[in-house]
Amino acid sequence: MEVDPIEKAIGRFGPYQAWILLLLSLGRYPTEFQLTNVVFILPDVDYVCADNPQMNVTHQCPCENPVYDQSIFESTVTSTWNLICDRTWLASLAQSILQVGILAGSIVYGYISDRFGRKPAVLLALSVEVAAVALSAVVPELWMFIICRFLIGVAIGGTMLCCYVYLIELCGKSFRPYIVAMIEMIYVTGYMMLPGVAYLVKDWRQLQLVVSLPWVFVIAYYWLIPESPRWLVTVGKKKEAIALLTKIAKKNKKPVDNMEDIVNEIETEALNEREQRGSYIDLFKTPKLRIYTLVMAWKRLDNNIPRQVKDINKDINVRK
Repeated sequence: MEVDPIEKAIGRFGPYQAWILLLLSLGRYPTEFQLTNVVFILPDVDYVCADNPQMNVTHQCPCENPVYDQSIFESTVTSTWNLICDRTWLASLAQSILQVGILAGSIVYGYISDRFGRKPAVLLALSVEVAAVALSAVVPELWMFIICRFLIGVAIGGTMLCCYVYLIELCGKSFRPYIVAMIEMIYVTGYMMLPGVAYLVKDWRQLQLVVSLPWVFVIAYYWLIPESPRWLVTVGKKKEAIALLTKIAKKNKKPVDNMEDIVNEIETEALNEREQRGSYIDLFKTPKLRIYTLVMAWKRLDNNIPRQVKDINKDINVRK
């Protein structure tokens, strides 16, 4: 089997790729937090209606002056903007708009990544996400919060797409299945951390700041992560690609001979891939591919519903 030219140049996965994996995994924690925080910032909160002092039954509608239970959360988006009774749909909108943003981000950042480079796309997505999450914590109006949720979704879509592509292009082809598994295993730690943070920080505005502002360090990635060598080759920047591959090869203690020939191989491979570009129809061309496609689609749906649908389990089993 023909060896991947990237693997020839810098190895399938070495210390340098591990360093980049660590940086991007740390930088992407806000994504995990925002994908699962709906149960902590937009929960259904018990309340009694202060309109009628004789009425002590919870969840009465209509209710203009609700008094919210604070035994679990001191403040939530629900209680801040009274998303109860005929306003409950706004809570669903705030979560649904996040998914719309993710879809939009996948499209927008796909273009940015191909047109301007993997590195600018990654840096922009990570930075916008931190800024949008922090901004969502201080906005005074619900419509502003919903706009922030959309921007967060756009950034999440970009982060998820661009980080995967960036890391895959930096590793040898034989290691790609493993790098995807490693990314997912590291991301799970973000999902595991959030309940503990939410237990300690019971005000939704403070929680959003806690899971965003510490990540301003992603700005430093401008100096810490390089451009994808494969992208440099595809846009004709072969000298920059040779210099970068030589630098990475030295970090990974690999020989630096014949880098120009290897870059030419990458260029030829990229041209062949461009000529053989497929479509979504290809996912259903054979019985085996149809099964794989349907199984993965179901797996993704089954994986996302428990994280992002806030009404599956109203009792989150957290007490003061």
